[in-house]
Amino acid sequence: MGYWVGRIKPIALKSKGKGKNDPGTIWLMAIHEGKIAGCVRLRYGCEAQYLKEYWGLNPAMILKNIAICDRLVVAAAFRHSRAAYMLTTEIYQVALKNITELTFMEAEEHLLPFYRKLGFEVYRKTKHAYGTRFQLFINPNDGLRLDL
Repeated sequence: MGYWVGRIKPIALKSKGKGKNDPGTIWLMAIHEGKIAGCVRLRYGCEAQYLKEYWGLNPAMILKNIAICDRLVVAAAFRHSRAAYMLTTEIYQVALKNITELTFMEAEEHLLPFYRKLGFEVYRKTKHAYGTRFQLFINPNDGLRLDL
């Protein structure tokens, strides 16, 4: 399925949502032939209490310009395409444009090799009612971590 390279184009949409922990959201979508292949959400300006409790960030970290990256989903028909790769690397571009110091995301254990190749580092393991997740971070200004 090499023909996906360059054909799935992530696009950014800004949300005007006022929901809890969702003040400044950017959705990235990978579209192929008019169909959504996948998407991911980046959130800026999350509440300090949420960042402390859910993400385990200390007060000094909360003062930084950080983004929370979540809800990365790829449609079943595109799971063996480059959609997830393109969405994840697009996080770098958005983070750099927004002068983001750190970006955080959560992943299941079987996805860790994928995210590590893209420069994410595990900083803690958490247990939720729905299962174990690994919390990751990346400094988008540190391109040397990329293993491409």
